Amino acid sequence: AGGVGERRMALPHTVEMQLAPPRPCGTSGSWPSTDSTQSTQCSDDEERQRSCSASRRQKQIRRQEKLKEFLKKHSFSQDVTEPRAPSGCFCYKETLWPIHVAARDGQSDLVRMMLMQGAERDQPSSKGRTAKDFAQLKGHQKVLDILESDLKVVGLKKALELMSPKDVPQDSEAGHCLSSH
Repeated sequence: AGGVGERRMALPHTVEMQLAPPRPCGTSGSWPSTDSTQSTQCSDDEERQRSCSASRRQKQIRRQEKLKEFLKKHSFSQDVTEPRAPSGCFCYKETLWPIHVAARDGQSDLVRMMLMQGAERDQPSSKGRTAKDFAQLKGHQKVLDILESDLKVVGLKKALELMSPKDVPQDSEAGHCLSSH
């Protein structure tokens, strides 16, 4: 069962030891007693994957912290869908949402994050201006590109839910999609 080009997925040692004696990664032979380079390769790959995953989590945490700091700095609540009420004489001030301020400031990464968290790209301010209007006034092309795209910005989890075929009717007996004939 060990054909040319066949690849074997490395399992964690505890699982692999329960199933069979440990073997070098990518082989179907027995474990050599003198060469540990294969096991080191497995550990290096696993360590690289763990490091990558940890790095992604750290980046996500940093982005979330950046968003929290932005909202606090500009006197918004922690909800990106809530406006900041004008203070002082409100007849001259404009009620803005976080996405308006981020667009005006050219914060494309924050605009993207706000859209992922449910901010409306076409939300008008109290004077009828949208985030796109604010970005155009300041010439922030990256922000405009995000706001003008027809793509919905969602996280990976939501994207997988949206791509799920759960809404497709199934033939209960065969388990195949129904088709019209």
